[in-house]
Amino acid sequence: MAEQAPQVKNKGLLMVAAVLGIVVVVIYNVHVTKIREDLQGEQIQLLRFTRSMEPGEKIEAKDIGAVNVRKTTGQKLGTVVRFKSRNYVVGRKLRQRVNQDQWVEWSYVQGGGKDGGEGDPLPGHVAIATQLDPRMPPGPLCSPGDRVNLLAFLHIAERPPQIYRIMRNVRVLATGQNIVEGVSGIAERGHSRGSRTYRTIGLEIKTTESTKLLNLINYAEGKIFVEVLPNTVLPDERKDGIINPDEPALQTLLKTGPMGRVR
Repeated sequence: MAEQAPQVKNKGLLMVAAVLGIVVVVIYNVHVTKIREDLQGEQIQLLRFTRSMEPGEKIEAKDIGAVNVRKTTGQKLGTVVRFKSRNYVVGRKLRQRVNQDQWVEWSYVQGGGKDGGEGDPLPGHVAIATQLDPRMPPGPLCSPGDRVNLLAFLHIAERPPQIYRIMRNVRVLATGQNIVEGVSGIAERGHSRGSRTYRTIGLEIKTTESTKLLNLINYAEGKIFVEVLPNTVLPDERKDGIINPDEPALQTLLKTGPMGRVR
């Protein structure tokens, strides 16, 4: 019996060593996983084209795919469409040629309406109509689907009256009688850039900004002007579609109202 004692003791030590080894491996794996996650950072999914496409082609679900990237990287690619907005891209038509594996950017696709219509406001937006200043109508330079800057002649506080760029990179839904298919169920009419003059324009505006914009337009001396942007201008989510953050005087006018103006 005395001879068996060392064997039992050795077996106990081996079992303890084995358990400790397992614990060390588990701790190591957890530690490595945490380091890997810290290095990778939080992930988001962005969309890429799965094939090359030509202008005017309609985007189908099979034409786009999701790619995981670090959140910090995705934030630098602010104009790239996220996977969560995939349903709003499918059914739209391309404004330009794209290559396989190229990022899907909002500026590459026409209009809104995930069921094939191209003029309905995107979720979180409303359609508003306003009059243009008759002295400088854009005429054939602007058609539904284009993007414009909005300008107005304002008298703010003690500043001399001047023209302010009040909102940038806004999508045009309609110009006069030219209406993109999908708006109020009316088919597109005269979408080509003809010579007809118009004084009203339909715009896609964020719901959170629509009343602010209408107040500024109401305070304007006359109507609004537009600057038509080229298709190559990329949207800036930090500044586009909101009251121009680079003009603090606009916020002053919104807070004080017309009584704050010196006439």
